[in-house]
Amino acid sequence: MSSGRRFLVAVGVSLLVALVALVVFLLLVVGRASTRIDVLNQDGQVRDRAITALAGAVSTEQAQVRQLGGTPNVPPPQAIISAIPGATGQQGPGPSDAQVQSAVNVYLLAHPPSGTVPAAQVEAQMNAFVHRRQQTIRR
Repeated sequence: MSSGRRFLVAVGVSLLVALVALVVFLLLVVGRASTRIDVLNQDGQVRDRAITALAGAVSTEQAQVRQLGGTPNVPPPQAIISAIPGATGQQGPGPSDAQVQSAVNVYLLAHPPSGTVPAAQVEAQMNAFVHRRQQTIRR
């Protein structure tokens, strides 16, 4: 086999190994993210059950007060729940640098860039994004 052919085979094998390594890495990242999502869903379900149980207890107490001829001095459970700041979900912390980098890598693999974008345009877009994000956080 000629040296040029051996070189092409070596390059091909190297690219194949790199591609397999990338696929394995992406599967691990997706699996880890899936596990985190499952944990968050379970936590949310636990909170939902607790809120439902508390709302039921308040309703029971209100019914008992009415049976004794009194007037409950507590608003209905749904009014209490809706008045709690963040009851529908407060904004959590933003993604870490590693999470952002991972998402960018995955996106760029799926959507390879074509052409170039001037650095000034990228900077302007990023500054606008950061400004909007800061406005959202301050609220």
